Order: sequence, then structure tokens, then C-alpha cells
Amino acid sequence: MKGLVFNGPRDVRYESFDDPIISGDRNMIVKVTGCSICGSDLHIYHGDDMGSFNYGEPMDRFCIGHE
Repeated sequence: MKGLVFNGPRDVRYESFDDPIISGDRNMIVKVTGCSICGSDLHIYHGDDMGSFNYGEPMDRFCIGHE
């Protein structure tokens, strides 16, 4: 599985992750065949403030995107 990981301002990487597993009766795995970024992702990429977060400050890395 692939994902976009925010490592800091202007440092977003396309990385590999272990494939997900179904761990409960109400879980499912969805195959994504296409994706894109949105305006929020661009603000994060540039290290802007969004709400109470300043993405220009050091923080733990995380996957961006929400669609």
C-alpha cells in the first residue's frame, strides 16, 4: 500500500506501508484506484498555520489526505 507522508514543510514523500488487514466484523478494505490532493494538503505542504496547528513547527510525521 502507498501513502503520502508529511515529514515537514516542502517534504512530502510517497512511501510504502504494509497492506491493511481485516481485524473485526465491521472492517473492510477499500481499493482506491485514483486520488488527488486538495487545498488543505497544499497549506500543510507549505508549512502554513491551519486552525491550531502550525505545520512549519517540528512534529511527528503523518499521512496527509482525507478522501
